[in-house]
Amino acid sequence: MLFSRLMLISWALSSIWAASWIVPGSVWTDTSGNKIDAHGGVIVQRGDTFYWIGQSASDNISPYLYSSTDLLNWKNLGKQSSIQSLWRPKIAKPDGSFWVSISGGILGQEIYGQVNRDIQALVSTQMEGGYSTHGAAVTVPPNGYSYSDTGMFQDTDGTWYIFTSADHNIVQINKINSDGSIGAKASQLAAGAYEAPGILTRVWQSLSIRL
Repeated sequence: MLFSRLMLISWALSSIWAASWIVPGSVWTDTSGNKIDAHGGVIVQRGDTFYWIGQSASDNISPYLYSSTDLLNWKNLGKQSSIQSLWRPKIAKPDGSFWVSISGGILGQEIYGQVNRDIQALVSTQMEGGYSTHGAAVTVPPNGYSYSDTGMFQDTDGTWYIFTSADHNIVQINKINSDGSIGAKASQLAAGAYEAPGILTRVWQSLSIRL
């Protein structure tokens, strides 16, 4: 009986701790108790809600979306598109729509990500679900280079940029046009060996992007 009570107390305490702390090296589960499956993505903030989009290793590298109000407890909102092999998705809202970008990537909310080393854009009129491909995949790096990592940044004037880390770790920065398409190269960084590029305006600011 004492053992059972101790086990019950231990379980209750572990539940409290799991909701209060991010434990390095441990399995991070969603609100349904399943392992969070959102690799290579990004967390953005819309209103009082945070959204985490990433690639699902357990579901054909499809874009999966999670939501949270405290950055600790994440609800799985499921697959956001039927597309597969969509690597390192990022999300932006360049024109009032929602866009998802695939690493290797349109009006609405847009996702950009990678498909066969090109950037493929997905678009939806809402934050959750309804994403479909928008246009053909775009080859970004010059001179036949390919890339495998993406980053995304919104400048203070509202302009969105997508970063790609190409072969030999050349970081290229392209503007995202107001219609969601990938614009011209704005800059590049060729010195050194860089991977998974990102940018901050101040180290003490939140890492989320407001949409």
